Amino acid sequence: MLGSASGLVFAIKNTSVANTFLIFSTTPAIAAVFSWIFLREKVSKQTLFAIIGVFVGIAVVVSGSTGTGNWFGDMLAVFAVSSLALMMTLLRKFPDVSRMGAVGVGGFLLAVTMFFFTEPSTFSMNTWLIMGAMGLVTAPFGRVLSMVATRYATATEVSMTLMLETVLAPIWAYIFFTEVPGANSLAGGAIILVTIIVYTLHLTREEG
Repeated sequence: MLGSASGLVFAIKNTSVANTFLIFSTTPAIAAVFSWIFLREKVSKQTLFAIIGVFVGIAVVVSGSTGTGNWFGDMLAVFAVSSLALMMTLLRKFPDVSRMGAVGVGGFLLAVTMFFFTEPSTFSMNTWLIMGAMGLVTAPFGRVLSMVATRYATATEVSMTLMLETVLAPIWAYIFFTEVPGANSLAGGAIILVTIIVYTLHLTREEG
C-alpha cells in the first residue's frame, strides 16, 4: 500500500492525471505476471497477448512525455501500479491476512513517509478538510473493498473492475483543472483500454 499510494501521489505531481491513470489501468496485466510468479497461476495465450498489448500502450503514453519532462511521473506511475498488483497478488496468496489490518499498517507507514515531504503549518483550512475527507472516507473505503474482493475473485479480475477509474479520472481532471490529454496519451490509452476490454469480455465468456 505504501508503494502504490505514495507512487500515485508523486506521479500525479509529475505527470498528467490522464497518463497516471492510463498506466494504472495496466494493473490486470501486471497482476497476471505476479500471479504466475507467486501463485503459479497459468498464463493463457489470451492473457499473454493482453500483457503485450498494455505494455505497448504504456510505451506510447510514455513516449509522449519524453520531451516534456513528464517521463519521471510516468515511471512513478509504473512503480505504483506494480506495487498495487503485487499487493493484490500477495493478498490472494494469503487470504487469512486481515484486510483492515493491512490498510491500517499501510496507512500508518504512508503517513510517516509523507511527513518528510510536507509542511502542515502552511496548509489552509480547506486543505485540511479535503485531506480529512480523503483520509477518512474515499481512500480507506476504496482500499478495503478492493482488498476484500481478492477473497472472492482473482487478482486479475479485481484489477479489471478497478479500470473504471481510468475513464473517470481524466473526466474529473478536465472538469476541475481543464487538463486535456495529449495525442500520445489518447493513442496509448486507446490501445490499453481496448486491450483490457477485449480481455475482460474473453474472461466473462470463459466463465459463462
